[in-house]
Amino acid sequence: MIQFFFTKKEETGSAVQKIAKISDCPPGSTTVFFYPGEEDKHRSFLVHLTEEEIAMAEAEGKAEYITDGFVAYNTICSHLQCPTELPHHEEVICPCHGAAFNKFDASVLYGPPPAPLPIVTLEVDQSSGDILATGMIGNIGTGRET
Repeated sequence: MIQFFFTKKEETGSAVQKIAKISDCPPGSTTVFFYPGEEDKHRSFLVHLTEEEIAMAEAEGKAEYITDGFVAYNTICSHLQCPTELPHHEEVICPCHGAAFNKFDASVLYGPPPAPLPIVTLEVDQSSGDILATGMIGNIGTGRET
C-alpha cells in the first residue's frame, strides 16, 4: 500500500482524442481541453508556440515534447493538485504556492512541486487539420519523472 503512494507510473495507454483544429489555434494561443476524460482533473492546455518561442525552446533544450509547433500538458500541479493558470510569457503559474512551470516542456522552474506537469502527447494531421491527443506521459496530480 505504501508503495502505491510513492511509486510514479508513466501512463501510455490513453485513448486517441481529437482536441482541436489547426485553423482554430493561431500561433501564440492557448486552448483549454479535457483529456483523457471530462473531469476537472483532466483539464489541459494546448499551446501553439510562435516561431520565436520554438527557437527559444530549441536553444534551451526544451523542445522534446513540441509537435509541429504545439505542446500540451495537464494543468494539475504536482505539489497539492491545484489547477494552474493559463501560460503567461514563458511560465505556467500555480497560484496556490507560487510555483512556476516552463511553458515549453512543463518542467518545474521554481517553487515546491516535486515533478513536472504530465505531458499530453500529440499528433498533428496536416491533411485534415486535426490535432489529436494520443497519450499522457506521467500521472495527473503527481507529474512525470525527469
